[in-house]
Amino acid sequence: MNQKIFVLSLLLVVLVAGCTSSGGTQSTGKEILKITDVDSFPKNTVHPGETLILRATVKNVADVPATFNVGEDGKDVLFDYCSSLYNLEGYGILTGQNEDEPKITLSPHQEAMFQWTFTAPTEEQIGADMGLSHECTFKTQIKYESRAKTTSYVYFADQNEVLQRAYTSKELSLKGDSIATKGPVVANLIPSMNQPIPVKDETSEWTFYIQLQNTGDGIVNVTSLTIEGAVCDFEDQKDKFKIYGQKSSRIACTTKTPKEVVILTPKKYTIDVIYEYTTRKDLKIKTEAFKY
Repeated sequence: MNQKIFVLSLLLVVLVAGCTSSGGTQSTGKEILKITDVDSFPKNTVHPGETLILRATVKNVADVPATFNVGEDGKDVLFDYCSSLYNLEGYGILTGQNEDEPKITLSPHQEAMFQWTFTAPTEEQIGADMGLSHECTFKTQIKYESRAKTTSYVYFADQNEVLQRAYTSKELSLKGDSIATKGPVVANLIPSMNQPIPVKDETSEWTFYIQLQNTGDGIVNVTSLTIEGAVCDFEDQKDKFKIYGQKSSRIACTTKTPKEVVILTPKKYTIDVIYEYTTRKDLKIKTEAFKY
């Protein structure tokens, strides 16, 4: 009987000690829509009064569909240019989409090519008689909504279980896995202390961080952030909801620990992030007079 108890106790120690290995976070992010090309004809330089054709190609580079605003005459795509100098003469979409629709949805790997036709400024407008020229930046952008929904598992332990660490010769640093959904934002839950998190009583609290990483080159604007399984107040951290390319934000949350804790049974937390993603691409066009 004593031998059986010893073997059972040994197995429990091995089980608990074996759970000390760190399970890494497995999250990936990828941009969905990109402006792959902005080009002009003539290229880069145009003469006063000439016709200028500008083209921009938007492509879905992911494996999920996405929708973006186009606006009248594509004004949401070509959102800024020297409109007081360049006269817009025509607009169209060369890839079959309806140019009258205010929004376009692109399927995976589908693209849309936009075209605008302008008349370049006159010699008087650019001051050609004084040997001057003019450079204009044509600014294109797309905005689309996406979502990152991440599930994480966190381990807790009551006071008695915390004391049992002494029998394992190792710390119980149990970690759950996080798997992010599609899109250029990766959301991870990072506990502020080693797991399992100690739980003293029903008033116990613990703090964790939500790491929001922008894996693309555009701008993230978080419009909604909720945590299933926790009550968090982010009102005083709204300045961290805007993330520029290749950067990240860390947002803190202090919430109640679970009321009931079972050793080696993790609690599930789901981070749900809804955000608007903006990506841009610019092209500079120079207007200069003929040189004789």
